[in-house]
Amino acid sequence: MKTLRLLFIALFFAAGSLTASAAGNTPVIGAARIRWWDADYLTITWGGSITPYWGDKTSRDARSYIISLLDDPSTTDNVLFWTPWDSAIYLGSRVLAVDGQNARGWSEDRFNDALASPGRHTLTLDHVGTGVYEATLGYSTIPAWMTAGGFNPFSCKWTTKPYNTMSDRFKVRMDKEVAWRTFKTYDYYFSSDDVLADKELFETIQKKLEDNGLKRDTENPDVVFTIIKDANQSIDYTYVPETREQVQTGSTSTPIYGYKGTYLGSVTKNKYETVTSGGYTQKTASTQAYLEVNFMETKRLGEKTLPLIWQLKYNYREQTEANVDQLYEAAVTWVQWPIKTVAQEKTSSSCTRYFYDDIPLYDFGIVLDADAVVVGLDKNSDVVKKSGLRIGDRIVGIDVKQSHSLDKYRRTIYSGTINVDRNGSQTKLGFSKCRRTKFFGKMSFAAGNATL
Repeated sequence: MKTLRLLFIALFFAAGSLTASAAGNTPVIGAARIRWWDADYLTITWGGSITPYWGDKTSRDARSYIISLLDDPSTTDNVLFWTPWDSAIYLGSRVLAVDGQNARGWSEDRFNDALASPGRHTLTLDHVGTGVYEATLGYSTIPAWMTAGGFNPFSCKWTTKPYNTMSDRFKVRMDKEVAWRTFKTYDYYFSSDDVLADKELFETIQKKLEDNGLKRDTENPDVVFTIIKDANQSIDYTYVPETREQVQTGSTSTPIYGYKGTYLGSVTKNKYETVTSGGYTQKTASTQAYLEVNFMETKRLGEKTLPLIWQLKYNYREQTEANVDQLYEAAVTWVQWPIKTVAQEKTSSSCTRYFYDDIPLYDFGIVLDADAVVVGLDKNSDVVKKSGLRIGDRIVGIDVKQSHSLDKYRRTIYSGTINVDRNGSQTKLGFSKCRRTKFFGKMSFAAGNATL
């Protein structure tokens, strides 16, 4: 039988409501020096919002469960994407200033240290589609689906999770010596007679560009793009004639006996079966599809050398029948404005509020705010029912023993006490032979520019 004591005062956040101003070691934002985008100022690569990791259904279910237990859920508790910033932050924005101080030439460490210091912080940013704008790291209350497990976005360790990588059917090249950050408008032109099909592909690419702040300009665009494609598909049908063959499937042996039962040997008779094969039409197919998307700098179109600044090539070769239009449609979804390739997706998984061992408190139907005050309870929880824990109690510590039931099922059960501060008085709440309510475990969170 194991015993675990948790002193919540030591494990939880410091007294007082945890807000975005209580900055720790890691700001909920990332900036890097992307020299081909801007050699003088840092560029925003991730940040702005946090949500349960979309690749982990258990984390999303745990969030929903925690919210369902809240006695009085706030607007912050109900948000799917929580952010400590008072306005949206756009990928590719230049960091012009931090708290009014010119950030020209700043390193990533200096940027992080500035945001990690206590208090509000305001960034002055510049985005190609938005222009100059500001975002303030303010006093934003942490939602219950973070505080329930003691997750602190400002002091957790974020891990970079790579985006999906292209298959070897794709090849992308770009010119890093052109002024990418100055391009604000685009247009396109048709280079084939398949105009209607190409127009559908262009619409997909247009959305990608406009999501990055570019606008279409048919008169004087900064860049133009076009599509080159080629396909070859063959399907052959071959008739396989029907054939019949006698196949031995077994044999039987009959013993022969002579006078007075003398064994004289045996007679073997083989069994045969007629097997029919063929008599059908065999289909063989091969598909080859080629797609090329080219971006060119408009002002240099008259030069001797084609001003190609970005290119995606896609080659598909398979011995199968495929829908070529669908192949093209899927391929152009990989077209990205170059700054999009520096986007980072961050994930983190941490918990400091355990009921026993590595089992979170909310797995026993108990939800706490940042100050360890009970703000949600599951009325079906054994621990809640037997201990008499109430909304408004502040948990100071838990003393838990784990054992197993004496019946044939040998279920894991928990007994112990919960030390609480109730209306200014210290109280011990006992419970015994309680089963775990849920089996979520630690939640995982994601921050960055990816969306659900």
